[in-house]
Amino acid sequence: MKNVPNHYPVAINIWLLALGYFVFYIPYISLVKALSSGLLERNGMFGVTGEQVSGLELLPAVLIGTVITMPLIIYSLGWYRYMGRRPVFGFALPLPSRWALLSGLAFAAIIATTTLAYSIHGVSIVFALLLMRGGVLILSPIMDKLFNRPVHWYSWTGLGLSILALTIALAQVQEYTVSGLVLILGVYLMGYMFRLQFITRYAKDIDDGVNRRFFVEENSAAMVALMIIPGFIAWLGIGDAGLALREGFTSFLRSDGVWLGLMIGVFYGCLGIFGSLIYLSRRENTFAIPVNRCASLLAGLVASFILMVWLDADGISVSQIIGAAIIIFALMLMSIFDTRHMAGKDNHDPMQRVFLFICDANRTRSPMAAAICNDELRKRLGLDAAVTLQSGIYAKSAGLNLPPERHLLNQTKDALIALTVPVPEHQASQVNSYGMHRAEKIVCMTYDQQQELLNKYPWAAEKIVRLKQRQDIQEPAGVENEHYIDLAHTMQEHISDWLIDMGFSFSNPKSDGSNPGTREVDGFVQ
Repeated sequence: MKNVPNHYPVAINIWLLALGYFVFYIPYISLVKALSSGLLERNGMFGVTGEQVSGLELLPAVLIGTVITMPLIIYSLGWYRYMGRRPVFGFALPLPSRWALLSGLAFAAIIATTTLAYSIHGVSIVFALLLMRGGVLILSPIMDKLFNRPVHWYSWTGLGLSILALTIALAQVQEYTVSGLVLILGVYLMGYMFRLQFITRYAKDIDDGVNRRFFVEENSAAMVALMIIPGFIAWLGIGDAGLALREGFTSFLRSDGVWLGLMIGVFYGCLGIFGSLIYLSRRENTFAIPVNRCASLLAGLVASFILMVWLDADGISVSQIIGAAIIIFALMLMSIFDTRHMAGKDNHDPMQRVFLFICDANRTRSPMAAAICNDELRKRLGLDAAVTLQSGIYAKSAGLNLPPERHLLNQTKDALIALTVPVPEHQASQVNSYGMHRAEKIVCMTYDQQQELLNKYPWAAEKIVRLKQRQDIQEPAGVENEHYIDLAHTMQEHISDWLIDMGFSFSNPKSDGSNPGTREVDGFVQ
Protein backbone atom coordinates (compact mmCIF):
# COMPACT_ATOMS: atom_id res chain seq x y z
CA MET A 1 0.00 0.00 0.00
CA LYS A 2 1.10 3.55 -0.58
CA ASN A 3 -0.09 7.05 0.26
CA VAL A 4 -1.89 5.71 3.33
CA PRO A 5 -1.75 8.15 6.27
CA ASN A 6 0.53 7.10 9.12
CA HIS A 7 -1.17 7.57 12.49
CA TYR A 8 1.85 6.78 14.64
CA PRO A 9 2.51 10.43 15.68
CA VAL A 10 -1.09 10.66 16.86
CA ALA A 11 -0.76 7.42 18.81
CA ILE A 12 1.97 8.69 21.12
CA ASN A 13 -0.01 11.77 22.14
CA ILE A 14 -1.74 10.00 25.00
CA TRP A 15 1.64 9.10 26.46
CA LEU A 16 2.80 12.71 26.20
CA LEU A 17 -0.41 13.72 27.96
CA ALA A 18 0.30 11.14 30.67
CA LEU A 19 3.80 12.57 31.07
CA GLY A 20 2.41 16.09 31.49
CA TYR A 21 -0.14 14.80 34.00
CA PHE A 22 2.63 13.04 35.95
CA VAL A 23 4.93 16.10 35.97
CA PHE A 24 2.30 18.50 37.35
CA TYR A 25 0.80 15.97 39.77
CA ILE A 26 4.05 15.69 41.75
CA PRO A 27 4.22 19.34 42.96
CA TYR A 28 0.43 19.50 43.37
CA ILE A 29 0.19 16.50 45.66
CA SER A 30 3.43 17.30 47.51
CA LEU A 31 2.32 20.81 48.42
CA VAL A 32 -1.19 19.73 49.46
CA LYS A 33 0.18 17.15 51.89
CA ALA A 34 3.05 19.34 53.14
CA LEU A 35 0.79 22.34 53.80
CA SER A 36 -2.16 20.45 55.29
CA SER A 37 -0.02 18.22 57.52
CA GLY A 38 2.07 21.05 58.97
CA LEU A 39 5.34 19.77 57.47
CA LEU A 40 6.21 23.18 56.02
CA GLU A 41 5.47 25.00 59.28
CA ARG A 42 7.41 22.42 61.30
CA ASN A 43 10.45 22.77 59.06
CA GLY A 44 10.19 26.54 58.68
CA MET A 45 9.83 26.28 54.88
CA PHE A 46 8.62 29.11 52.62
CA GLY A 47 7.95 31.35 55.60
CA VAL A 48 4.81 29.40 56.55
CA THR A 49 3.80 29.99 60.16
CA GLY A 50 0.77 29.39 62.33
CA GLU A 51 -1.35 26.34 62.96
CA GLN A 52 -1.82 23.38 60.65
CA VAL A 53 -4.38 24.22 57.92
CA SER A 54 -7.26 21.86 57.23
CA GLY A 55 -8.30 20.74 53.76
CA LEU A 56 -11.48 22.84 53.83
CA GLU A 57 -9.52 25.94 54.84
CA LEU A 58 -7.00 25.31 52.09
CA LEU A 59 -9.63 24.52 49.44
CA PRO A 60 -10.75 28.10 48.52
CA ALA A 61 -7.21 29.22 47.62
CA VAL A 62 -6.67 26.03 45.59
CA LEU A 63 -9.94 26.52 43.73
CA ILE A 64 -9.12 30.16 42.97
CA GLY A 65 -5.78 29.09 41.47
CA THR A 66 -7.51 26.40 39.42
CA VAL A 67 -10.29 28.69 38.20
CA ILE A 68 -7.68 31.19 36.99
CA THR A 69 -5.35 28.66 35.38
CA MET A 70 -7.62 26.37 33.36
CA PRO A 71 -9.43 29.14 31.42
CA LEU A 72 -6.09 30.84 30.70
CA ILE A 73 -4.73 27.62 29.21
CA ILE A 74 -7.87 27.14 27.11
CA TYR A 75 -7.65 30.74 25.91
CA SER A 76 -3.93 30.45 25.08
CA LEU A 77 -4.64 27.31 23.02
CA GLY A 78 -7.33 29.19 21.11
CA TRP A 79 -9.86 26.52 21.96
CA TYR A 80 -12.41 29.02 23.28
CA ARG A 81 -13.58 29.18 19.65
CA TYR A 82 -15.03 25.68 20.06
CA MET A 83 -17.57 26.87 22.64
CA GLY A 84 -21.02 26.07 21.32
CA ARG A 85 -23.68 28.73 20.89
CA ARG A 86 -27.23 28.09 22.02
CA PRO A 87 -30.32 30.07 20.96
CA VAL A 88 -31.69 32.12 23.89
CA PHE A 89 -34.47 34.65 23.20
CA GLY A 90 -33.36 34.98 19.60
CA PHE A 91 -29.66 35.35 20.40
CA ALA A 92 -26.90 32.74 19.89
CA LEU A 93 -25.06 32.82 23.23
CA PRO A 94 -21.88 30.89 24.19
CA LEU A 95 -23.35 28.31 26.56
CA PRO A 96 -22.51 24.66 27.31
CA SER A 97 -24.80 21.87 26.21
CA ARG A 98 -26.81 20.21 28.96
CA TRP A 99 -24.60 17.09 29.00
CA ALA A 100 -21.40 19.19 29.12
CA LEU A 101 -22.99 21.19 31.96
CA LEU A 102 -23.77 18.05 33.95
CA SER A 103 -20.30 16.64 33.24
CA GLY A 104 -18.82 19.96 34.37
CA LEU A 105 -20.67 19.74 37.69
CA ALA A 106 -19.27 16.23 38.16
CA PHE A 107 -15.78 17.48 37.27
CA ALA A 108 -16.11 20.28 39.84
CA ALA A 109 -16.94 17.69 42.52
CA ILE A 110 -13.87 15.67 41.49
CA ILE A 111 -11.58 18.72 41.68
CA ALA A 112 -12.75 19.66 45.18
CA THR A 113 -12.73 16.15 46.65
CA THR A 114 -9.29 15.32 45.23
CA THR A 115 -7.64 18.10 47.25
CA LEU A 116 -9.69 17.25 50.34
CA ALA A 117 -8.70 13.57 50.18
CA TYR A 118 -4.97 14.33 50.22
CA SER A 119 -5.33 16.77 53.10
CA ILE A 120 -6.88 14.34 55.60
CA HIS A 121 -4.64 14.02 58.65
CA GLY A 122 -3.21 10.52 59.13
CA VAL A 123 -3.89 9.32 55.58
CA SER A 124 -0.83 8.96 53.36
CA ILE A 125 -0.65 10.20 49.78
CA VAL A 126 -0.34 6.70 48.34
CA PHE A 127 -3.17 5.26 50.42
CA ALA A 128 -5.57 8.04 49.38
CA LEU A 129 -4.50 7.54 45.77
CA LEU A 130 -5.10 3.80 45.94
CA LEU A 131 -8.61 4.18 47.30
CA MET A 132 -9.63 6.80 44.75
CA ARG A 133 -7.89 5.25 41.75
CA GLY A 134 -9.12 1.74 42.48
CA GLY A 135 -12.75 2.76 42.22
CA VAL A 136 -12.25 4.61 38.93
CA LEU A 137 -10.32 1.68 37.43
CA ILE A 138 -13.28 -0.59 38.13
CA LEU A 139 -15.62 1.90 36.45
CA SER A 140 -13.63 1.92 33.19
CA PRO A 141 -14.71 -1.45 31.71
CA ILE A 142 -18.25 -0.88 32.94
CA MET A 143 -18.45 2.32 30.86
CA ASP A 144 -16.98 0.58 27.82
CA LYS A 145 -19.44 -2.31 28.04
CA LEU A 146 -22.34 0.03 28.71
CA PHE A 147 -21.62 1.93 25.49
CA ASN A 148 -20.57 -1.09 23.40
CA ARG A 149 -16.98 0.07 22.91
CA PRO A 150 -14.57 -2.76 21.94
CA VAL A 151 -11.80 -3.38 24.48
CA HIS A 152 -8.36 -4.64 23.41
CA TRP A 153 -6.70 -7.47 25.29
CA TYR A 154 -3.79 -5.33 26.44
CA SER A 155 -6.25 -2.84 27.95
CA TRP A 156 -7.78 -5.65 30.00
CA THR A 157 -4.27 -6.75 30.97
CA GLY A 158 -3.29 -3.24 32.04
CA LEU A 159 -6.49 -2.92 34.05
CA GLY A 160 -5.87 -6.27 35.77
CA LEU A 161 -2.28 -5.40 36.64
CA SER A 162 -3.37 -2.01 38.00
CA ILE A 163 -5.97 -3.63 40.25
CA LEU A 164 -3.36 -6.19 41.38
CA ALA A 165 -1.04 -3.34 42.34
CA LEU A 166 -3.85 -1.68 44.30
CA THR A 167 -4.66 -4.91 46.11
CA ILE A 168 -1.05 -5.44 47.20
CA ALA A 169 -0.63 -1.87 48.38
CA LEU A 170 -3.96 -1.98 50.26
CA ALA A 171 -2.63 -4.80 52.40
CA GLN A 172 -1.69 -2.14 54.98
CA VAL A 173 -5.21 -0.79 55.32
CA GLN A 174 -5.16 -1.34 59.08
CA GLU A 175 -2.40 1.26 59.42
CA TYR A 176 -4.64 4.13 58.36
CA THR A 177 -7.71 5.92 59.61
CA VAL A 178 -10.23 6.06 56.79
CA SER A 179 -13.39 7.34 58.49
CA GLY A 180 -12.83 10.91 57.26
CA LEU A 181 -12.23 9.63 53.74
CA VAL A 182 -15.46 7.70 53.25
CA LEU A 183 -17.73 10.66 52.37
CA ILE A 184 -15.08 12.32 50.22
CA LEU A 185 -14.43 9.05 48.38
CA GLY A 186 -18.16 8.55 47.77
CA VAL A 187 -18.58 12.01 46.22
CA TYR A 188 -15.37 11.57 44.20
CA LEU A 189 -16.46 8.23 42.69
CA MET A 190 -19.98 9.51 42.06
CA GLY A 191 -18.48 12.42 40.16
CA TYR A 192 -16.45 10.07 38.00
CA MET A 193 -19.39 7.76 37.41
CA PHE A 194 -21.37 10.62 35.85
CA ARG A 195 -18.41 12.30 34.15
CA LEU A 196 -17.21 9.15 32.40
CA GLN A 197 -20.75 8.41 31.27
CA PHE A 198 -21.12 11.84 29.62
CA ILE A 199 -17.62 11.78 28.12
CA THR A 200 -18.17 8.32 26.64
CA ARG A 201 -21.60 9.17 25.24
CA TYR A 202 -20.95 12.66 23.90
CA ALA A 203 -17.18 12.84 23.29
CA LYS A 204 -14.28 10.39 22.63
CA ASP A 205 -14.93 11.17 18.99
CA ILE A 206 -12.75 10.78 15.91
CA ASP A 207 -13.45 14.46 15.16
CA ASP A 208 -11.21 16.53 17.43
CA GLY A 209 -13.66 19.42 17.02
CA VAL A 210 -16.35 17.41 18.85
CA ASN A 211 -13.93 16.50 21.66
CA ARG A 212 -12.58 20.02 22.04
CA ARG A 213 -16.05 21.50 22.13
CA PHE A 214 -17.03 19.12 24.92
CA PHE A 215 -13.73 19.82 26.70
CA VAL A 216 -14.21 23.60 26.61
CA GLU A 217 -17.88 23.47 27.58
CA GLU A 218 -17.28 20.99 30.41
CA ASN A 219 -14.39 23.01 31.84
CA SER A 220 -16.36 26.26 31.58
CA ALA A 221 -19.23 24.73 33.54
CA ALA A 222 -16.82 23.29 36.14
CA MET A 223 -15.05 26.61 36.69
CA VAL A 224 -18.35 28.46 37.23
CA ALA A 225 -19.49 25.78 39.69
CA LEU A 226 -16.20 26.03 41.61
CA MET A 227 -16.66 29.78 41.96
CA ILE A 228 -20.29 29.68 43.08
CA ILE A 229 -20.96 26.51 45.11
CA PRO A 230 -18.09 26.66 47.70
CA GLY A 231 -18.66 30.41 48.13
CA PHE A 232 -22.36 29.84 48.78
CA ILE A 233 -21.60 27.10 51.35
CA ALA A 234 -19.08 29.39 53.06
CA TRP A 235 -21.60 32.24 53.10
CA LEU A 236 -24.19 30.00 54.77
CA GLY A 237 -21.57 28.87 57.30
CA ILE A 238 -23.64 25.86 58.40
CA GLY A 239 -21.79 23.18 60.37
CA ASP A 240 -18.08 22.66 60.79
CA ALA A 241 -17.54 22.29 57.04
CA GLY A 242 -19.26 25.58 56.26
CA LEU A 243 -17.31 27.43 58.95
CA ALA A 244 -14.01 25.91 57.78
CA LEU A 245 -14.71 27.03 54.20
CA ARG A 246 -15.55 30.50 55.50
CA GLU A 247 -12.17 30.57 57.24
CA GLY A 248 -10.60 29.60 53.94
CA PHE A 249 -12.25 32.48 52.12
CA THR A 250 -11.33 34.97 54.86
CA SER A 251 -8.47 34.21 57.27
CA PHE A 252 -6.44 31.86 55.07
CA LEU A 253 -6.54 34.24 52.09
CA ARG A 254 -4.73 36.75 54.34
CA SER A 255 -2.21 34.24 55.74
CA ASP A 256 1.41 33.51 54.83
CA GLY A 257 0.45 30.25 53.14
CA VAL A 258 -2.08 31.68 50.70
CA TRP A 259 0.40 31.93 47.82
CA LEU A 260 1.19 28.22 48.23
CA GLY A 261 -2.53 27.44 48.13
CA LEU A 262 -2.85 29.43 44.91
CA MET A 263 0.19 27.63 43.50
CA ILE A 264 -1.43 24.28 44.29
CA GLY A 265 -4.42 25.43 42.26
CA VAL A 266 -2.17 26.42 39.36
CA PHE A 267 -0.60 22.95 39.35
CA TYR A 268 -4.03 21.33 39.49
CA GLY A 269 -5.25 23.50 36.62
CA CYS A 270 -2.36 22.25 34.47
CA LEU A 271 -2.76 18.57 35.39
CA GLY A 272 -6.52 18.88 35.01
CA ILE A 273 -6.06 19.87 31.37
CA PHE A 274 -3.81 16.87 30.71
CA GLY A 275 -6.12 14.50 32.58
CA SER A 276 -9.24 15.65 30.73
CA LEU A 277 -7.56 15.21 27.35
CA ILE A 278 -6.54 11.67 28.32
CA TYR A 279 -10.15 10.80 29.12
CA LEU A 280 -11.31 12.37 25.84
CA SER A 281 -9.00 10.12 23.83
CA ARG A 282 -11.15 7.94 21.58
CA ARG A 283 -9.46 4.83 22.90
CA GLU A 284 -11.54 2.64 25.17
CA ASN A 285 -11.86 3.73 28.82
CA THR A 286 -10.26 0.45 29.85
CA PHE A 287 -7.06 1.74 28.23
CA ALA A 288 -7.22 5.51 28.84
CA ILE A 289 -8.17 5.34 32.51
CA PRO A 290 -5.35 3.00 33.60
CA VAL A 291 -2.90 5.29 31.74
CA ASN A 292 -4.22 8.23 33.77
CA ARG A 293 -4.45 6.36 37.06
CA CYS A 294 -0.99 4.81 36.73
CA ALA A 295 0.55 8.22 36.02
CA SER A 296 -0.99 9.67 39.18
CA LEU A 297 0.00 6.67 41.31
CA LEU A 298 3.60 6.96 40.19
CA ALA A 299 3.47 10.69 40.86
CA GLY A 300 2.18 9.93 44.36
CA LEU A 301 5.10 7.61 45.03
CA VAL A 302 7.59 10.20 43.80
CA ALA A 303 5.91 12.89 45.92
CA SER A 304 6.01 10.63 48.99
CA PHE A 305 9.73 10.04 48.44
CA ILE A 306 10.36 13.79 48.05
CA LEU A 307 8.52 14.58 51.29
CA MET A 308 10.34 11.78 53.09
CA VAL A 309 13.77 13.10 52.06
CA TRP A 310 12.99 16.81 52.11
CA LEU A 311 10.66 17.22 55.08
CA ASP A 312 11.24 14.02 57.06
CA ALA A 313 7.74 12.68 56.32
CA ASP A 314 6.76 9.03 56.78
CA GLY A 315 8.47 6.54 54.45
CA ILE A 316 7.09 4.37 51.66
CA SER A 317 6.13 0.79 52.51
CA VAL A 318 7.38 -2.32 50.73
CA SER A 319 3.88 -3.15 49.47
CA GLN A 320 3.62 0.30 47.89
CA ILE A 321 6.96 -0.20 46.14
CA ILE A 322 5.81 -3.58 44.81
CA GLY A 323 2.59 -1.98 43.61
CA ALA A 324 4.59 0.72 41.82
CA ALA A 325 6.74 -1.90 40.08
CA ILE A 326 3.62 -3.70 38.80
CA ILE A 327 2.21 -0.40 37.55
CA ILE A 328 5.44 0.39 35.68
CA PHE A 329 5.27 -3.04 34.04
CA ALA A 330 1.61 -2.43 33.10
CA LEU A 331 2.49 0.91 31.51
CA MET A 332 5.34 -0.65 29.53
CA LEU A 333 3.08 -3.46 28.29
CA MET A 334 0.29 -1.11 27.27
CA SER A 335 2.74 1.26 25.62
CA ILE A 336 4.37 -1.46 23.51
CA PHE A 337 1.13 -2.95 22.20
CA ASP A 338 -0.57 0.43 21.81
CA THR A 339 2.33 1.54 19.59
CA ARG A 340 1.94 -1.62 17.46
CA HIS A 341 -1.80 -1.06 17.35
CA MET A 342 -1.56 2.57 16.27
CA ALA A 343 1.14 1.77 13.71
CA GLY A 344 -1.44 -0.23 11.77
CA LYS A 345 -0.84 -3.79 12.94
CA ASP A 346 -4.33 -4.07 14.42
CA ASN A 347 -7.57 -4.55 12.51
CA HIS A 348 -9.54 -2.32 14.91
CA ASP A 349 -7.47 0.86 14.83
CA PRO A 350 -9.52 3.67 16.43
CA MET A 351 -7.41 6.20 14.53
CA GLN A 352 -8.81 5.12 11.16
CA ARG A 353 -10.77 7.64 9.10
CA VAL A 354 -14.29 6.36 8.54
CA PHE A 355 -16.97 7.93 6.33
CA LEU A 356 -20.44 6.73 7.32
CA PHE A 357 -23.23 6.86 4.71
CA ILE A 358 -26.80 6.85 6.01
CA CYS A 359 -30.18 6.12 4.44
CA ASP A 360 -33.43 4.66 5.73
CA ALA A 361 -33.23 0.89 5.19
CA ASN A 362 -29.49 0.49 4.41
CA ARG A 363 -30.23 -1.76 1.44
CA THR A 364 -29.83 0.56 -1.57
CA ARG A 365 -28.63 4.14 -1.33
CA SER A 366 -26.19 4.10 1.61
CA PRO A 367 -24.48 0.74 0.83
CA MET A 368 -24.26 1.77 -2.83
CA ALA A 369 -22.69 5.08 -1.79
CA ALA A 370 -20.22 3.36 0.56
CA ALA A 371 -19.17 0.89 -2.15
CA ILE A 372 -18.65 3.69 -4.70
CA CYS A 373 -16.77 5.79 -2.15
CA ASN A 374 -14.43 2.90 -1.30
CA ASP A 375 -13.73 2.35 -4.99
CA GLU A 376 -13.02 6.06 -5.48
CA LEU A 377 -10.76 6.09 -2.41
CA ARG A 378 -8.84 3.09 -3.79
CA LYS A 379 -8.14 4.98 -7.02
CA ARG A 380 -7.24 8.26 -5.29
CA LEU A 381 -4.99 6.63 -2.69
CA GLY A 382 -3.24 4.57 -5.37
CA LEU A 383 -4.05 1.23 -3.76
CA ASP A 384 -3.75 -1.97 -5.72
CA ALA A 385 -6.31 -3.84 -3.62
CA ALA A 386 -9.77 -2.81 -2.47
CA VAL A 387 -10.06 -0.27 0.34
CA THR A 388 -10.52 -2.09 3.66
CA LEU A 389 -10.18 -1.20 7.31
CA GLN A 390 -6.47 -2.13 6.93
CA SER A 391 -6.00 0.85 4.62
CA GLY A 392 -6.83 3.36 7.35
CA ILE A 393 -9.46 5.23 5.29
CA TYR A 394 -12.71 3.62 4.22
CA ALA A 395 -16.49 4.07 3.98
CA LYS A 396 -19.25 2.23 5.79
CA SER A 397 -23.03 2.46 5.79
CA ALA A 398 -25.93 2.17 8.22
CA GLY A 399 -29.68 2.68 8.30
CA LEU A 400 -32.19 4.56 10.41
CA ASN A 401 -35.12 2.13 10.15
CA LEU A 402 -34.17 -1.40 9.15
CA PRO A 403 -36.63 -3.76 7.41
CA PRO A 404 -36.86 -7.50 8.14
CA GLU A 405 -34.79 -8.27 5.02
CA ARG A 406 -31.18 -7.14 5.54
CA HIS A 407 -29.33 -8.05 2.29
CA LEU A 408 -28.60 -5.87 -0.73
CA LEU A 409 -31.28 -5.71 -3.37
CA ASN A 410 -30.34 -7.52 -6.58
CA GLN A 411 -30.86 -4.29 -8.51
CA THR A 412 -28.32 -2.58 -6.24
CA LYS A 413 -25.76 -5.28 -6.98
CA ASP A 414 -26.42 -5.03 -10.73
CA ALA A 415 -26.01 -1.23 -10.64
CA LEU A 416 -22.62 -1.52 -8.92
CA ILE A 417 -21.50 -4.15 -11.43
CA ALA A 418 -22.52 -1.81 -14.27
CA LEU A 419 -20.14 0.81 -12.80
CA THR A 420 -17.40 -1.85 -12.36
CA VAL A 421 -17.53 -1.19 -8.61
CA PRO A 422 -16.85 -4.26 -6.41
CA VAL A 423 -20.05 -5.52 -4.77
CA PRO A 424 -19.55 -5.72 -0.98
CA GLU A 425 -20.73 -8.48 1.29
CA HIS A 426 -23.41 -6.49 3.03
CA GLN A 427 -25.98 -6.91 5.75
CA ALA A 428 -28.01 -3.87 6.81
CA SER A 429 -27.03 -2.44 10.19
CA GLN A 430 -28.63 0.09 12.49
CA VAL A 431 -26.87 3.41 13.09
CA ASN A 432 -25.63 3.70 16.68
CA SER A 433 -23.69 6.02 18.95
CA TYR A 434 -20.39 4.14 18.63
CA GLY A 435 -20.52 4.26 14.83
CA MET A 436 -21.33 7.98 14.96
CA HIS A 437 -18.30 8.59 17.18
CA ARG A 438 -15.96 6.63 14.91
CA ALA A 439 -17.06 8.40 11.73
CA GLU A 440 -15.21 11.47 10.55
CA LYS A 441 -18.19 12.45 8.39
CA ILE A 442 -21.77 11.16 8.41
CA VAL A 443 -23.31 11.55 4.95
CA CYS A 444 -27.11 11.45 4.59
CA MET A 445 -29.20 11.12 1.47
CA THR A 446 -32.06 13.45 2.45
CA TYR A 447 -32.86 16.46 4.64
CA ASP A 448 -35.24 14.38 6.79
CA GLN A 449 -32.51 11.82 7.50
CA GLN A 450 -30.11 14.62 8.41
CA GLN A 451 -32.62 16.16 10.81
CA GLU A 452 -33.39 12.79 12.41
CA LEU A 453 -29.68 12.29 13.11
CA LEU A 454 -29.30 15.85 14.40
CA ASN A 455 -32.17 15.31 16.82
CA LYS A 456 -30.78 12.01 18.05
CA TYR A 457 -27.06 12.90 18.03
CA PRO A 458 -26.86 16.73 18.33
CA TRP A 459 -23.25 16.54 19.57
CA ALA A 460 -22.26 15.23 16.10
CA ALA A 461 -23.82 18.15 14.23
CA GLU A 462 -20.56 19.33 12.63
CA LYS A 463 -20.05 15.92 11.04
CA ILE A 464 -23.56 15.36 9.65
CA VAL A 465 -23.96 16.47 6.03
CA ARG A 466 -26.02 15.72 2.95
CA LEU A 467 -24.29 14.18 -0.04
CA LYS A 468 -26.00 16.50 -2.54
CA GLN A 469 -25.74 19.54 -0.28
CA ARG A 470 -29.21 21.14 -0.31
CA GLN A 471 -30.94 18.57 -2.51
CA ASP A 472 -32.17 15.11 -1.61
CA ILE A 473 -31.11 11.85 -3.24
CA GLN A 474 -34.31 9.85 -3.42
CA GLU A 475 -34.95 6.13 -3.88
CA PRO A 476 -34.85 4.86 -7.48
CA ALA A 477 -37.83 6.01 -9.52
CA GLY A 478 -38.74 2.41 -10.36
CA VAL A 479 -37.81 -1.20 -9.74
CA GLU A 480 -36.12 -1.75 -13.11
CA ASN A 481 -32.33 -2.03 -13.30
CA GLU A 482 -31.95 1.15 -15.34
CA HIS A 483 -33.36 3.23 -12.47
CA TYR A 484 -30.81 1.79 -10.08
CA ILE A 485 -28.01 2.35 -12.60
CA ASP A 486 -29.11 5.99 -12.97
CA LEU A 487 -28.97 6.32 -9.18
CA ALA A 488 -25.49 4.78 -9.12
CA HIS A 489 -24.21 7.25 -11.74
CA THR A 490 -25.68 10.14 -9.75
CA MET A 491 -24.04 8.82 -6.59
CA GLN A 492 -20.68 8.45 -8.31
CA GLU A 493 -20.77 12.02 -9.58
CA HIS A 494 -21.59 13.54 -6.21
CA ILE A 495 -19.21 11.29 -4.24
CA SER A 496 -16.39 12.26 -6.60
CA ASP A 497 -17.08 15.96 -5.99
CA TRP A 498 -17.44 15.39 -2.25
CA LEU A 499 -14.10 13.57 -2.01
CA ILE A 500 -12.39 16.46 -3.80
CA ASP A 501 -13.94 18.83 -1.24
CA MET A 502 -12.59 16.54 1.48
CA GLY A 503 -9.09 16.84 0.00
CA PHE A 504 -8.89 13.49 -1.84
CA SER A 505 -7.64 14.34 -5.30
CA PHE A 506 -5.75 11.83 -7.41
CA SER A 507 -2.46 13.65 -6.79
CA ASN A 508 -2.85 15.02 -3.28
CA PRO A 509 -4.63 12.72 -0.78
CA LYS A 510 -5.43 14.52 2.42
CA SER A 511 -4.32 13.13 5.77
CA ASP A 512 -6.54 15.05 8.12
CA GLY A 513 -9.09 17.79 8.30
CA SER A 514 -11.50 19.22 10.81
CA ASN A 515 -12.38 22.87 11.17
CA PRO A 516 -13.22 24.70 14.38
CA GLY A 517 -15.52 27.62 14.60
CA THR A 518 -19.23 28.37 14.49
CA ARG A 519 -21.33 27.69 11.44
CA GLU A 520 -24.90 26.78 10.52
CA VAL A 521 -26.06 23.54 8.93
CA ASP A 522 -29.63 23.71 7.59
CA GLY A 523 -30.60 26.11 10.36
CA PHE A 524 -28.93 24.22 13.22
CA VAL A 525 -26.73 26.53 15.31
CA GLN A 526 -23.31 24.99 15.94
